[in-house]
Amino acid sequence: MTRFDNMIKDHAKYMMKVHGEAPQVVPRSSNKWLPPPLGWVKINIDAAVLGKVGIGLGCVTRDSRGKIIAAGVRRLNVCWNPEMAEWMAAIWALDVAKT
Repeated sequence: MTRFDNMIKDHAKYMMKVHGEAPQVVPRSSNKWLPPPLGWVKINIDAAVLGKVGIGLGCVTRDSRGKIIAAGVRRLNVCWNPEMAEWMAAIWALDVAKT
C-alpha cells in the first residue's frame, strides 16, 4: 500500500468521524497518461462529492510534451450528484485552460 493510499484511508476515517459519512473511494487507474498530438493540449479533470461539505474540482492542462500549461483546484459549497460535479469540472477546466 502506498503513502497516497494511506492518506486516502485516513481522510475517509476523518470524514466519517466529523461528518458521519466517508467519501466513496474509487480505485486508481492503472493506465498511464498519454500526451496529446503535437500542437494540441490535453485537459484532465476530476470532481469529488464531499458530502455535506460541498464538491471539489480539479484540472490539469498539458501540452504534447507533458508540460503543465494550467492547473487548478476549487471547492464549491453545493450539493450536486457526481455526474453534475464532473460536468461542472469540465466546464470550469475549459475556463482555467483559456487563462
